[in-house]
Amino acid sequence: GPADRARDAAERSLLRAAIEAGLPVLAIGRGLHVLNLARGGTEPQADAGQGSPAAARELRLSPDSVLGQLLGLGVTVPAADLAGPSLGRLGRGLTAVAWADDQAVEAVELTGHRFTIGMRWHPGETDRGKLLERFLAAAAVRVAGRPGRAEPAGDADEAESAGQAEAAPKAKAGTASS
Repeated sequence: GPADRARDAAERSLLRAAIEAGLPVLAIGRGLHVLNLARGGTEPQADAGQGSPAAARELRLSPDSVLGQLLGLGVTVPAADLAGPSLGRLGRGLTAVAWADDQAVEAVELTGHRFTIGMRWHPGETDRGKLLERFLAAAAVRVAGRPGRAEPAGDADEAESAGQAEAAPKAKAGTASS
């Protein structure tokens, strides 16, 4: 109805503004569809990608993607997380990075953006916090890089081992900031 169209328009506008501002984006479930539409993709295909009756599904991940680097070349996700329509045509700059056995796109990343990932499943059950840690590190780097902000203390070796191009800020326990 009209309320849903207004919500969709508002969410697409917010998402476009976040990407334009260089903010990290993690779009999960319905958020993946909003991301795709915000980038000019098409509406979901109602008759495809309805999920399997199995309890879990295997997804194949691109080895060149952030998701592939964090989770490996495959991940098992609850089939319920993949219920609902699959994506339509991908929007500008979105690259498919995860596929189900039926070739339905299950995750995308935005090319040229520090951290924008859209995925159909809820990552907490499959990644042991790796994706959320990377998202938070990207947000911390973005905040630290804003003009007028002091650069927090960082651990470059740890950030490099996590695959970060820039050091992820770390708060030092027991220290007070002025």
